[in-house]
This record gives sequence, C-alpha cells and structure tokens, in this order.
Amino acid sequence: HFLFTAHTQFSTVPIIQNFGLIYKEKFEEWNISQAEYSFMRNLEFAISSCTGLISGALLRKFGFRKISFIGGCLSTISILATSQVTTIGAFTGFYALIGAINTYFKKKRGIATGFAWTITGLSPVLMPQLISLLLGYTDVHGTVLIMAGIALHSLPMALLLQPVKWHGKWIEPEVEDGGDEEAETNEEQQSFLEGQKEIEKPPTNEKMASIKGGQVEGEDEEGNYIVDPQSTFGLDLGGSISRHSSRLSLGSITCPHHRKSEHCKCRDDSKSLEITSESKDSKEESENEAPKSIWKRMISVIVDFFDLTILKDPKFIIIFVGMTLAFAAEVNFVLFFPFVYAEYGYEKSKVALFMSILALVDLVTRFTVPLVTDKMKLDPKLCYAVGMTVLATGRIVLAHADDYNTVLAATIWLGFGKGLRTVFMALVIPSYVPLDRLPTASGLQQLANGVVFLTIGPIFGYLRDITGNYTLLLHCINILSFTAVSLWVLEYLVECCGEKCRKKEENGMKLTVVQESANV
Repeated sequence: HFLFTAHTQFSTVPIIQNFGLIYKEKFEEWNISQAEYSFMRNLEFAISSCTGLISGALLRKFGFRKISFIGGCLSTISILATSQVTTIGAFTGFYALIGAINTYFKKKRGIATGFAWTITGLSPVLMPQLISLLLGYTDVHGTVLIMAGIALHSLPMALLLQPVKWHGKWIEPEVEDGGDEEAETNEEQQSFLEGQKEIEKPPTNEKMASIKGGQVEGEDEEGNYIVDPQSTFGLDLGGSISRHSSRLSLGSITCPHHRKSEHCKCRDDSKSLEITSESKDSKEESENEAPKSIWKRMISVIVDFFDLTILKDPKFIIIFVGMTLAFAAEVNFVLFFPFVYAEYGYEKSKVALFMSILALVDLVTRFTVPLVTDKMKLDPKLCYAVGMTVLATGRIVLAHADDYNTVLAATIWLGFGKGLRTVFMALVIPSYVPLDRLPTASGLQQLANGVVFLTIGPIFGYLRDITGNYTLLLHCINILSFTAVSLWVLEYLVECCGEKCRKKEENGMKLTVVQESANV
C-alpha cells in the first residue's frame, strides 16, 4: 500500500516541484510576473483542495481503492492535457487536478508513512536530471507527455490495493486452565455471539411483544435499531452510537425460580418494563419534538452526509486552523525558494546543487526520523511543530544572508525541517481523529486549504513585485508558521493549567473529607 502512495506522489509531485525548470521559457514567452505566477499556482492548489470535502464523503461511501483509481485517472488526464496546451488559461484549467494520499495503517502508521514519503523524496533528487535529459531530446510538450505516461502506472497499482484485514490471520482464543466452570462460560458467550449473527432485523414500523414466545422486539419512531450486539462486545467501540431500539430474546433466559415454566414472572416484568419505557419515551418525544422547517432538514442532511459534527470539537478546530496556516506557508515557500537562490546571483549549477543537497537531507530525515520517533512514542503534532520551527529559522537566515557558506548551511537546515514537516504532516490529524472519521477531517482540511490559497496565496507574489526582493515575502511566510505553532503552544498551556486546577480541586475535596472524618 505504501508503495502505491509513494509511486503516486513520485509521478505527480515532480511536475509541481520542477515547474520552473520545465516552463521557464514559457514564463518568458507569456511575460508572467511573480504575482501572476503565484496566483496561477495558488489557484491550482485551491481548486484541488476545495474538492476535499466531497472527496471525504466519497471515500467513506466507496472506499479507498475506487477513489484511488479515479484519482489516478484524473491525474493522468490532467498531465496529458497539460502537455498539449499553449495558453495560460488552458494550462491553469487542466493542471488544477491532484491526487490524495490514503491511510491503510492503524498501527505503525508513522513508519509506513515515513517509508512512503522517503520513496517520494527520491523525486526531487532524480527527476530534475531526468527532466533536463528529456528537454535535451524533446520539447516541453514531449517531456510532460512522458511524465503523463509515468503517472499512468498508478492505475494498475490502485487496482492492487486491498484492505489489510483481508490478509489478517484469525487467532483462536486460548482457554486457560480455569476449571470446567470457566470453559462452560466461554462456550455460552461464544454461542450467544453466534446466535446474534443469525438474528434478522425486525420489520419497519412494527412493534410487537410476545410473552409466551419469550421475545420482545421494537423500534423507535425514527426506525433506528439500537446497538449492534457484535460491536457492543468489543469488536468496535470507537464508532459513533446512534439512537436505536432494543431487541431482547427472553427465550434463552432461564428464570432462577421457575426453571421449567414457560410463563415466568421474569418475563412478565421484562415485558411490562419494556412497554412502559417505550410508551413513556414516545410520549415525551411527541411533546418535545417541534416540527422542523425544510431548511433545518436540509442542513441536518448535509451535516449527516458530510459528518460535520466533528467541528464541535474545539481541540480539533485548533489543530485544523494550525495545519491550514502552516500548510499555506510551506506550499508558498516551495513555489518561491528556487527563485531566492537565483536572485542572489548563483548560477544554475549552484542552484541545482543547493536543491539536490536540500533533497538529500530531506530524504535522510524522512528515512531515519520515523524510526526514532516511533520508539520514543513522540506526539506527531509536537514533531510537526518542531519541523515548522526549524523551517522558519532557516528562512530567517536565508532572507538576510547571501554568502555561499551561510546559504549552504541554511539549505541543510531547511532540508532537515522539510523532512520533519513532510513526514508528520500526514500524521497530525490521523493521530487525533478516529480512522472512521479521517476522510471527513481530511476533506475539511483540504477545503480550508483551498480557501486560504485563494485569499492569502496571491499576496506573496504581489509582495515580491512591489518590494523587488524576497525578504518581506519570507518573513510573511514565517508569520503564518509561527502563528500555527503559537496556537498549539497556547492550547497545551491551557490544558496543563486546567489539569492542575482539577488536581487541586480533587486534593482539596480529599482534604476536606479527611478533616470531616477526623472531626467525627
């Protein structure tokens, strides 16, 4: 699975990373300024990111393999069409398609993502040389056409994706030597669980209570059924719980006082309790339930379909905002940092050397850091914040120093920060959000990224045009990164203060109880 992810990123990311290398002559032919270039690239990211919300819903509906196949088709078609366009409008329209990375690992997710992004990290090392070689034999259109052929390999790889549970091994539970009573109890529990699988759902809008048959069935006014017995017994306790009615089979319950009776008092009590409870709940709901307007119903349908209830979590909102600001900062830095080297007067060979060194340090970091952090059990959000801080400090140095040794040291430092940021960027939200709600969270994140790209992204290119250098641009990018880190630090401090206050209250209550006991 991680090989598919790595190949997808390896085949689609190069055209993003080597955009200036491929279309440098086209920029001069079209007379594109830095503001226009920034707007075009941010529009590309915005369009692809704004599809995130519907992508999350589609992932939950159709699964990862089908959506991965469709994404591979769209990516290949977009690169293929881009290879033949000659105008900036058509170029911007066809190029604004991108694929998504999918998560198939509940455990060891950090190592898997690290290896996937490590293979992806070979792209900035190898692809510039390949692109330069292709440009020597063919033109821009032929080069991009060959890259579309490379991206086409993602389709058969998507077909090979399979859920991990298909290849899992069923482990028979071992019964410890605890006597015949314990073994008998385990057999009864197993037979009960197997019996639950054979129970069919009761008919819709039907309520009945059978006393002599020993079975009570029912459903609420919404027609929902209560708890899935299999999930109740520990197969999946992390899912959302909705309103259901109960289905209780009393035929298998033995009354301790009337073991041979077909009509015992236990069943009478159970029946009366069930009917009384349903009548009371139904009466309260009918009194309190007000007729909903059509707008409220539409909003309710949208919220349920896109699973927007996740926005009620304030901690998720803080992570969400921080990730959006940080991602916008890093993407815009990637767009401009080759031009920063060129502005300092370095030749193409030196610029290529700096980019290769940055890519190599990034690659080594991606390979080694996940192994270390997985053993140390470090929080992905903490590691991501450290990566953003490293990148911000490197940009500060790069904005005010232009000598060779300083720029080389800043490049190595930026490569280390880029590796940290890249690996843990894909782990911050999954480490907090349950896997079943991850498509929704990722979709919302991409949608927010698209909005920020459209509103903030073009400003960076405009700053370069009005100032004539990249110093102010780099500092503005750092403001976004430091804002994200500050939000997370503030959240951590608030949590620590709240925990300390709770401990003080608990200790005070315990002290009061001890004093009262002593007085008595």
